[in-house]
Amino acid sequence: SPQLQCTADFYLHPSHDSARARELLFDVALTSPYLALGEPIAVVVEEQPWGTHYRVRAYPIDARQQFRFATDLTVRGKVELLRQSFTMAAVPARPEPAGSAA
Repeated sequence: SPQLQCTADFYLHPSHDSARARELLFDVALTSPYLALGEPIAVVVEEQPWGTHYRVRAYPIDARQQFRFATDLTVRGKVELLRQSFTMAAVPARPEPAGSAA
């Protein structure tokens, strides 16, 4: 069966319990009905100037479910982070280069 790794990104305010956030996002992936059991789940964490970037990586049962799986991870992950009082980061928009026409 073909395998396809899916990702879901989360951006949190820098002041938080990163071990708890990582554990929570791992559990969200583990409880997804689209998860291919037996395949690895990874929660990758990267600090940025504006906050902490979390990327959940996991495999769906069927590659055709990739969008449902990524959506499930994103929606349930965000709900759970907010329910646990985590604050999302406000990632600044990139400014338009000087002299460019909008």
